[in-house]
Amino acid sequence: MVAHLWVHESHRGRGLGRALLEAAEAEAARRGCRQMVVATHSFQAPAFYERLGYEKQAVVRDQPEGHANILYTKRI
Repeated sequence: MVAHLWVHESHRGRGLGRALLEAAEAEAARRGCRQMVVATHSFQAPAFYERLGYEKQAVVRDQPEGHANILYTKRI
């Protein structure tokens, strides 16, 4: 399970987040997993996950207030 995935702002845009997530996906597939599930907030990285092929499954509005908690999945 990946509990947290975060790349410092000064290192973003270099493909580090993509590399980390792809490594997690590869390990999950190696272990026989068929699906990845991630949660993010509307102010964090929804576009990042969407670019990597994750599909939005659920949105919980006002969690936290004024934002949303978004659940994504991806078949691997």
